[in-house]
Amino acid sequence: MPSSISVRLLCLLASTASQALGSGVRGPLPEKQEQLRDGYLVKLQRQPLLGPVVDDTGLNLGAYVGRIFVGLPEPQELLVTFDTASGHVVLPSTRCSAPACQAHRRYSVEASTSAWELRVDGLLAADIVEDPEAAGDQVTIDVSHMDLGSGNCVGDLIRDRVCLGVEGSHLPCSEQGIVAVTELTEEPFNSVPNDGIVGLGLKNLAVGEALSFMQQWVEGTEGVVLPQFGLFLGQKGGELALGKPNSAHLASPLAWFPIVSPEEGYWQVLVTAVRVGNQTLDMCHGGCKGIIDSSASRLGVPDGLAPTLEEALALTSSDGDCHGPELHFELEGGTLTLTPKDYAAGSACTLRLASVKGLGADGGGGFIFGEPLLQRYYTVFDWNSSRVGFGLSGGPDEEVLFEPVAFVEAVSLTDQLVPTCLSLVLKVIAMALASLIWVRALPLLVSKVGFLAGTSASELFVAALKPLATAPVEEGECAVCLGSCEEELTCASAKTGTGTPPRLPWCRLPCGHAFHVQCISSWIGKAHRCPICRRHVLEHLRSKPSLHS
Repeated sequence: MPSSISVRLLCLLASTASQALGSGVRGPLPEKQEQLRDGYLVKLQRQPLLGPVVDDTGLNLGAYVGRIFVGLPEPQELLVTFDTASGHVVLPSTRCSAPACQAHRRYSVEASTSAWELRVDGLLAADIVEDPEAAGDQVTIDVSHMDLGSGNCVGDLIRDRVCLGVEGSHLPCSEQGIVAVTELTEEPFNSVPNDGIVGLGLKNLAVGEALSFMQQWVEGTEGVVLPQFGLFLGQKGGELALGKPNSAHLASPLAWFPIVSPEEGYWQVLVTAVRVGNQTLDMCHGGCKGIIDSSASRLGVPDGLAPTLEEALALTSSDGDCHGPELHFELEGGTLTLTPKDYAAGSACTLRLASVKGLGADGGGGFIFGEPLLQRYYTVFDWNSSRVGFGLSGGPDEEVLFEPVAFVEAVSLTDQLVPTCLSLVLKVIAMALASLIWVRALPLLVSKVGFLAGTSASELFVAALKPLATAPVEEGECAVCLGSCEEELTCASAKTGTGTPPRLPWCRLPCGHAFHVQCISSWIGKAHRCPICRRHVLEHLRSKPSLHS
C-alpha cells in the first residue's frame, strides 16, 4: 500500500508546502553550450469559468490555459494553467472517477510506457523493492480558489515525460514528478476550464525537489536556455516564454526587485507602502509581502485592510470609462502603478479586488498580485538570481487558437545537445542497435516458447539471455563475481589435472554491459537493474502489452 503524505497547497491561488525531502536529479547534466537558444514560447488561451458559475460582475472571470503532452509512446494532451504560486504538476488521472475528474481530460498512467511510480524523496518505487509495478507515495492537497472557494484532492506520485505545447513539432520535454489525482472535491475543480496545473513557484512550494516543476526544468535545461521565464497576460490571450523573455511584449525597460523570504517558495516582493493618488494609506508599516499569482483573477487584499483600500478608491463612471485615482505599490527601489482601467472593470466600475483571509498572519500584511497587475506589467522571473523584473506590457494581444500538433519527435532537452566526440556517437549508435535487436528478438522468443506464459518478468528476461560467441575484451572481468568464478574453475582444473579450465559463457544486456551468464542470471533474479549503469532491464518487457497479458 502506498504511503500517504498530507500537504497543504493552494493550487490555484497560492500554496505552502513542506521542506524539500529529496533530489530528483537523474543522470548527468548536459554540457555547457557557448550559445543559449532563445527559449520556448507557450501560447495561452483565455477561457471563462465553466458550469453553473454566474459572472455578473463584469470582471471576465476565467483562466489562461496552455497545452502539455505527457507520456509515451502516444503523448497525452491536457490543458493546464501555469501557476506562479504553486510548485507541482497536478493532473486529473483515469484512476479518478469523481465527476469533476470526468469533466476534464485525464492523464492515464497505465497508457504511458514512460510512467513510473514515484516516492516523495525522488526515488522510483521500483528502485526500492525491485518491482517495476511497485506503488509510490500519495499526497493530499487542500485547494483554495479566489472565485470558487475551497476543496481538496488526493493524488499518486508519478514520474513521466512532460512536453510543453510550443509552436512546431519538436517539443521541449523533461522528466517530471506528477501528482496524478485519484480523488477530488467538486469545487473548485468542476468549474475551472483547465484540466490540470503546472506550478512555476520556487522549489520549496513542492514537497520535494523531484516534485518541483521549475527545479526539474532548470536542471534539465542547464546550458540550453536561461533559467528564466517571462509572462504576458493580455485581455484576449497570453504567453509564457521559458528561457529568454519575449521583448515583443515589453513597452518599457525591466525594473528588477529581489525576492523576499525565498524559503517560503513564493515569487514575492517587499511592499514598503501603498498610496492612492498622493495619499499614503495606513498599512504596510514595516513592509508587506506581495505574492505574484498568475492564477488569481483579482488583486488579493488582506481582509483587515480591504475596507480601507476600497473606501480610498472612490470611482466614478462616465462615457463607459472608470475615473478615479491611481493605485501605487511602493517597492524597494521602484513603484508599481495601477490605473482605474487596471483595477476596475465593467459598466459599474466593479473593483477587481478580493478580500482574502490568512494574508499577513505575521502582522506585516500581504497582497496577492494577480491579473490586474500582471495584465499591466510584463513580468520576468529569474530563478538563479531570486529576483523579479517588471516592465510595462505591450505588443500584440490576440486570441489564441490551438492547432493540432503533428509529432515528428518529442525530444528531451538534453537530447538536443549534439555530442562533438565521434567515438561517443558511435558508441551510442552501437548501443541503440543492440537494444533494437533485443526488443525485436524477445517478443518472438516469448511467442515461440509457450511455457513462458505464466513466468515472471525477471524469469522471462533471464530465459532470453543469449551467450556471446567470444568473451568481451572491453569488460575485463565480470562486475558481478569480480573474476572469482573463473578463479574457482582454474583451481578446480589444477586439482583434477584436467588442463585448461572451461570458458564461462558471457552475455550482454540491452544497455551494452556484459557479464557471465550464470552471474547475471542470479543477479536479475534479485535486482532488476544493470549492476554497472543501474538501467532497469525490464523496461522493454514493461512496454509490451503482450507480455503484460
